[in-house]
Amino acid sequence: MVTWGRSSTIEEEPAKGLLEAFGVEVGAMYPGFSMDVGPSASVDDFIEPKGVYLVGEEDGTPLVGGGVKKLGEGLFEFKRMFVVEAGRGKGLGRALLRRLEEEARRLAGSGPFTVRMDTGAKQIAATKLYLSEGYREIKDYNGNPFASVWFEKVIRPKPKERIIMPGVKQLTAAEIKALSEADKEGRPPTALWPPRK
Repeated sequence: MVTWGRSSTIEEEPAKGLLEAFGVEVGAMYPGFSMDVGPSASVDDFIEPKGVYLVGEEDGTPLVGGGVKKLGEGLFEFKRMFVVEAGRGKGLGRALLRRLEEEARRLAGSGPFTVRMDTGAKQIAATKLYLSEGYREIKDYNGNPFASVWFEKVIRPKPKERIIMPGVKQLTAAEIKALSEADKEGRPPTALWPPRK
């Protein structure tokens, strides 16, 4: 089972090792790639309140990591999402994406917010994942020379849970209809009360 944690800094393990592995793999896909080229993903970008970097570990072994960076009020970017080879095929990419959305929600506070990210043409699995999670393709927003696809998703606040008071039953659709008809006819809804046990 994977346990999740926020890294205090990307300059120390386990974040450092995950980011180095990310750089090696992406560098092999895109000649000339360097994490120093393109949009910022600095140490400060992943320190609250600007952002966070998450690490997922299994039995003390880091398998997955990624960061959320604040771009502006209500606007965030996911960066450096990576699953090591030993962790692939376990749904960790999707789990990470959802965890990052929760972190962005926490940083954003109440109200809707927007998340953006980019990826390269050779990262087909990443593109499929983002589309399957409700992200839509948008125009280049960050000038990343190694990206070819850009994504965005607006995330709205979760609806508040309905609280049913003790001793008050939750009515079915048929019961609501019966109450409405009884009210129209001026009949007391005795068949629907007292509450069910």
